[in-house]
Amino acid sequence: MAEPARGGGAVPWLLVLPMLLLIGSVILLPELWALYLSFTDYAVGQTATFVGTGNYAALLASRSFWMAALRTLGFVVVAVSLEMLAGVTLACVLGLAYLMNYSGATGTLGLAFAATGASFTGFTVTVSVPVVLAPSASITV
Repeated sequence: MAEPARGGGAVPWLLVLPMLLLIGSVILLPELWALYLSFTDYAVGQTATFVGTGNYAALLASRSFWMAALRTLGFVVVAVSLEMLAGVTLACVLGLAYLMNYSGATGTLGLAFAATGASFTGFTVTVSVPVVLAPSASITV
């Protein structure tokens, strides 16, 4: 059997070009436009005036920005930690069930733990979203 040709010239690039253009137009151009607008005081219906890093200085001096950043960090820590704990626990239980060769009726043990893991993940989102959105509210059990 013959080896496939390496290099290929321009043909592979021509095949990839439509996707590169799509990615560039849908992702890259809006990102560059948003970056440009972040250095201006643009408002809809007005011309943009360059203000440099003034917007960023105002943002970093804003108390509401830091509260939102802290709230986001809290959400990430809670959600990722609990979901990681649930995933590792579920993997260990299912791995143990596999190693012990559960079969037949006892094979439903893995499904039960899978359902428990899915419920726990749903619980994580259900509890952490209200805490993040309303951090002053307390959760009573």
